[in-house]
Amino acid sequence: MVRQLRRMGIRDPRVLTAMARVPREELVREEDRPVAYGDHALPIGERVVHDDASLGFPQEAPYDRIIVTAATPRIDPALAAQLTDDGLLVAPIGDEEMQELVVRDAHGHEQRHGAVRFVPLRGRAGFKQ
Repeated sequence: MVRQLRRMGIRDPRVLTAMARVPREELVREEDRPVAYGDHALPIGERVVHDDASLGFPQEAPYDRIIVTAATPRIDPALAAQLTDDGLLVAPIGDEEMQELVVRDAHGHEQRHGAVRFVPLRGRAGFKQ
């Protein structure tokens, strides 16, 4: 795997070290282990859930990372409560026209990363239609 990455021009020692240390077959389904090192896409075990995404998905919590991909007026406490103790939540927070990208940890500390513009989040914790 590392040789393949080097041939592709990957030179970052952090990436190469991580790829050398972590056996890729441990990250794939049992039936995909024989082809784990091939240069192709592998199934990721997707599942579709139809629900109000503004409230997260507490049935599968806690999460290491939560990424909100639509503008929200605020981070709903029910969503933030789904983070692990060292988890991070990334969300565009503001009004329907302009937002600021915010990274919040599980303890409520925030870093702001500038202006962004996303489509509005709909749902109980999002914007009204």
